[in-house]
Amino acid sequence: MIYDVAIIGGGVAGAATAVGFTVGGPSVVLFERRDLARDPNRGDVIHPHARDVLRSWGALEALRERGAFDARRLMLTDATGLLRARFRTFRRPALMLNHAEIELGLLGVAAARGALIRNEAVQAVRREAGEWTIETGNGPPTRAHLLVGADGAGSLVRRAADIAVSRSEYGHVIVVLHADRPWWLRPDALWLSMHPAGPFLFSPTTPAGRCRVITVVPVKEAARWKSAAEPELRRWLAERNPRWCADLNVERRGGSHVYHPVRQHARRYVSEGLALVGDAAHTTHPFGGQGMNLAIADGAALTALVGPVLAARGNRSAVAAALTRYERRRKLQNALALGRADLGARSGPPGFVPYLGWSALLAFVTPLPILPWRIAFPL
Repeated sequence: MIYDVAIIGGGVAGAATAVGFTVGGPSVVLFERRDLARDPNRGDVIHPHARDVLRSWGALEALRERGAFDARRLMLTDATGLLRARFRTFRRPALMLNHAEIELGLLGVAAARGALIRNEAVQAVRREAGEWTIETGNGPPTRAHLLVGADGAGSLVRRAADIAVSRSEYGHVIVVLHADRPWWLRPDALWLSMHPAGPFLFSPTTPAGRCRVITVVPVKEAARWKSAAEPELRRWLAERNPRWCADLNVERRGGSHVYHPVRQHARRYVSEGLALVGDAAHTTHPFGGQGMNLAIADGAALTALVGPVLAARGNRSAVAAALTRYERRRKLQNALALGRADLGARSGPPGFVPYLGWSALLAFVTPLPILPWRIAFPL
């Protein structure tokens, strides 16, 4: 059998793309070898525009069944809590759900609609006779008309297409920890506290009653935070921000609670019979929680433009034209989003000078009434 679409990678980018293609009718096979439930330290905020995409695919209810809930408030404060900007959604809330549950929920929707999910590691891909051949070392190779690389920042698919990337790193790392949700954090609210030691984000997540505690530390301290025992992590957080962290019984979960942010962008998103989505095409700083949402938007654009051509058995030139339209639609939008995240990341690193800048901004907006959510999440 020759599939219309073969997707390498079953994270949010690959799973969302699979759901989008199954809506339009092309045959889909997806390869994913990871244990998707192993790492709870990735993004769990689905922005309104991505939520609208999932609703249009009929996939939102599957996430609700896994515990997804609305997030309607964002509080931005200084270290004292006296200066604060209040954001609230009025019509279009964000959606909160543990990242692994988002992946598993979307994969379940794709599988229920006919996509074949194969728990295998892809060893090689190659283009021959106008089609893609995918080898896993487990049985005969799989063939597909379109190959989608959703396999992360080190993408095998991108390397096979010889697509170069631009890349830059940051002078800080992100520490992600977990705790019971404190009494002062509403179950439908995110709380971002600016601090000279680095900003702190308190974000409710699933299972119910839990939250993530995220902070920024200089890259030279990454090894110390990575190897520390949980009592040390609790003490360091309490020392850095006693107002909000002193009573938090934080713990680390999964193997990647210290995250090195990278900005990376592929020179091209497409090649002959090939497309990149998500981190394979672009990796952004987590400021604003845009990475997962950009991946969903990639999947939506790719499936909307290329899916009908594949379903109609369009020729190679028609597929190539649709892929070109996909790249044109998404590359500029993603570049702008990466730039916004980069600007936010560089304006809020640890340090007293950046903190003074944020305090001045908060002093200006604190007297204002509740602001709309779209100011905080412009996508």
